[in-house]
Amino acid sequence: MGAVSDDRRPILGGPSRGLTLLEVVFAVVLVLLAAVFVMTLMAEGGRPLVKAQMTTTASMLAQSKMDVLMGTPFDSLVAESGKFPAPNDRYKFEVSLSALDSTVKRVRLTVVTPQGARLEMTALRAPPTEDVGQKKFQEYGCQACHAISKYTWATGTEGPNLDRMAEIAGTRVPGMSAETYLRESVRDPAAYVVDGYGPNMGGYPLTMMPEDDLDAVVTFMMTLK
Repeated sequence: MGAVSDDRRPILGGPSRGLTLLEVVFAVVLVLLAAVFVMTLMAEGGRPLVKAQMTTTASMLAQSKMDVLMGTPFDSLVAESGKFPAPNDRYKFEVSLSALDSTVKRVRLTVVTPQGARLEMTALRAPPTEDVGQKKFQEYGCQACHAISKYTWATGTEGPNLDRMAEIAGTRVPGMSAETYLRESVRDPAAYVVDGYGPNMGGYPLTMMPEDDLDAVVTFMMTLK
């Protein structure tokens, strides 16, 4: 019998064939769609990151500005607005004040990001009381150099006696108020030396005595009448 030809091709391992034009186009479209999908994910993932960075920067700037406001003398607090120094000059701030009563102010700080988002912080400020001032006066050891007749714990002799200081301070330097004179005397005692005393006191710069503490000490001395 003669050989019978068989034209069937094996399912696996058969000869390969080239891709049709339609299949090539379909593959290219799939690649492009995948690239667009990946780029979209990256963009969506980047926005929260940028937003988080902006929020963190705004928070740091707000806390720094609020620290300055808390260190500002009570009577010197004013409403203001402006920009932060470079490199954060794209961020703006607004400070508003509202009186809760005759002695307490509410300080509201708003930081505005370059995108327009707003971050707010609030705090209450009150002037120091005589009790707080007396405590600060003692904490800084002022009684070691100054005497106050009505207080047995203040017996220093190296510096001027502080009796009636609230009345005397305003007469020491022409044109200078009592409070201004007392503040300068604490910060820079050598600026004006009372007759009969030497420039023995070293003074308390801001790094040694914060503004709030100075406010308290001056408030206490202004009660010495």
